Amino acid sequence: MKLFYTPNSPYARIARVTALELNLGDRIEMQKVTVRDPNSDLLHYNPTGKVPTLATDDGFIL
Repeated sequence: MKLFYTPNSPYARIARVTALELNLGDRIEMQKVTVRDPNSDLLHYNPTGKVPTLATDDGFIL
């Protein structure tokens, strides 16, 4: 799985802390992104550019 985040987002921070507290750190790749960047990898997964965005292994985007 891949979690897209920005360091300043409180919602992304909650998602990162929850993943670490549940010992999912080895299953989730955390990818820091820049929002409002037309070249951001995040836009391939979430066209609105909102974080946090989680892409699961089976292709589900949350």
